[in-house]
Amino acid sequence: MLCTTFHRVLRPLLLSNYEAITRVVTQSVRFNSESEPVNKTSAKPIAVKTEFVLLVDENGKVLGTRTKTEAEAFAAKKHMMLQLIDNHAESKKRVAYKLVAMWDRAEKVKSAATSHQHQQHRQQQQQQQILVKTVSMNFKISDNDLSTKLKQICGWLSKPKTEIRVSIAGKTDTKETALEEVFKKIEQGLEGTVHRVLQKRVNNGSLKFTLVPLKTDAK
Repeated sequence: MLCTTFHRVLRPLLLSNYEAITRVVTQSVRFNSESEPVNKTSAKPIAVKTEFVLLVDENGKVLGTRTKTEAEAFAAKKHMMLQLIDNHAESKKRVAYKLVAMWDRAEKVKSAATSHQHQQHRQQQQQQQILVKTVSMNFKISDNDLSTKLKQICGWLSKPKTEIRVSIAGKTDTKETALEEVFKKIEQGLEGTVHRVLQKRVNNGSLKFTLVPLKTDAK
């Protein structure tokens, strides 16, 4: 009975709407295919900039313009190296390189390193030659203690290349006049010695300065 009902009722209904159903499905597929963007653009190749340089031989003769890669290959073929030239007449227009022997370049680098080492050694020697002494005292120092320190300072000032760093310590609320009184006593005690006062300053209740002997011209 069910089969009979299907053939009599449902089958004619499906057949009559088959074309409409097919049309809707076809339009849906076409819409989906058209709505999807298609990336037809392809990545553009990145342009590589070629660097041209002016090549000069070891005697200063211009060999012409070549690419940097060609110049490096030419130098390697001759067992030489490229050295950048800053003072060439054509260097303003393009970069100039000179062919130099590998041993010559190595000698120049070695010579520059040796010169730098010698300069550092001289600076260290000069620093070692300077005798640095430090003298600290309180602004309430007694006359006897001050006299002892002054004798030490006079002995150091008699030697060349001496630097004596003096500190007169006080408190934060110590008046500058009290520190100056001690400084004046030091100056009076050093009368007759050839010296100079450098970097005198007051900071946090303390007066600091440096004493160095003056250079005297040999007669």
